[in-house]
Amino acid sequence: MAAAVRAYLLSRPRCTALVDQRVVTRTPADAGPAHLVVQMPGNTALRARSGVYRVLIQVEGRAANPGADGQDPETVAWNAAATAAAELAHARNVLWEGAAWTADLDDAEGPLQLPADTTRGAAIHRAVLRFEATTHARLLLG
Repeated sequence: MAAAVRAYLLSRPRCTALVDQRVVTRTPADAGPAHLVVQMPGNTALRARSGVYRVLIQVEGRAANPGADGQDPETVAWNAAATAAAELAHARNVLWEGAAWTADLDDAEGPLQLPADTTRGAAIHRAVLRFEATTHARLLLG
C-alpha cells in the first residue's frame, strides 16, 4: 500500500515540484534535500473474505537543507507534508495493481511537526501526516 500511495504522490505535479521527485518508501542516503517518506505502519481487515482493509499510512516530509527560496528546512518539511495531505484528499477509488484504494483524511493527524532528527549529523526537520486508506482488493480476487 505504501507503494500505491507513493505512485499516486509521484503523479501529482504540485507534490513532486516541492520535493523534486523524491517520494520514497525508505529513508534515502542523502537525506538533506526535501523528500517525502511513505510508510505503512499497520492494517486492519474489515471484511477479509471480501478483500476490504483499512490501512494506516504515514507520510513524512523531511528536509535538512533550506528551500530554493531560502525557506528554513522546518518550513520546507511541513509544506511538503501539507501538500501531500492536500493531494491525498482527492484520492478516491485510485486503481493500483488490480486493487482500488481511497484516502480517508477526515480523522487524519497532521501534518504535525516532529522534533528534528539529529542522529545523522545535520538536523533533519520532519512533519508527519497519518491517515487511513480503505483498500478493496477484491478486484484481485476475481
